[in-house]
Amino acid sequence: MLALEDLARLAERGIYKLQTWIEGMRYLPTLLELSACFRVLSFDHLPDIAMVTGRYRSIAKQQHRDNGGSNVQFIALQKAAEEAKRYLEEA
Repeated sequence: MLALEDLARLAERGIYKLQTWIEGMRYLPTLLELSACFRVLSFDHLPDIAMVTGRYRSIAKQQHRDNGGSNVQFIALQKAAEEAKRYLEEA
């Protein structure tokens, strides 16, 4: 993926027309809006169930009461993981 600086350099050199790039953006697929449960688990893409389980375990170790974490945050994490797994099983 090109950074904006790279794209600007290509346009300055005449290698690539910026207007072509802008017109091509109209045909990009719409972004999938992730559910809040995936954002709580720090995902920026749609994971599979194994990834959800692994991420839940690693975050749960950090947020558990025995490690000085908040009970409220831990419960929210549990609910988010359960909701994410349900979502993926239904899809």
